[in-house]
Amino acid sequence: MRIISQDGLFDLPYGETMLQGFYDGKIVAFSLNDLSSNNFITMAKYSTNEKAKKVMEMCREKYLSRMELDELAEEVGELANQGWIPCSERLPEDGQTVLAYIGGRHNSCNYLCACHTVEEYTDRWRNARTGFAILCEVIAWMPLPEPYKEDKDE
Repeated sequence: MRIISQDGLFDLPYGETMLQGFYDGKIVAFSLNDLSSNNFITMAKYSTNEKAKKVMEMCREKYLSRMELDELAEEVGELANQGWIPCSERLPEDGQTVLAYIGGRHNSCNYLCACHTVEEYTDRWRNARTGFAILCEVIAWMPLPEPYKEDKDE
């Protein structure tokens, strides 16, 4: 989020700026990147202190709602990804058995346990159960979950 001065001459990142209101209705901005500096920019001038306070409260509310949206977007992204690692970002360790997501259709399912190996400087994916090569493109992978453990109390 950015904050623009009343006259439109200054455009500052809100997260790097501290706003301060004065009793004469003036709102000034200090840089949070240089806390030792007393330099400031006059961002706005209002006829009363109450109007200046109202504007600062509106800025704060907008910023907090933006932060909530950013946090929500991050959570949605994490939920959508659910631990999948794109092969373009990183491959599993050589010989590691993982859950693989493949392009196209493979036995009417897009997921299978696979083993990634490097053979003769070439990445190879094999079906972990059969050992056969996977001919479809593996798009993403995730480590296998911990094995199920029965509760001995039941």
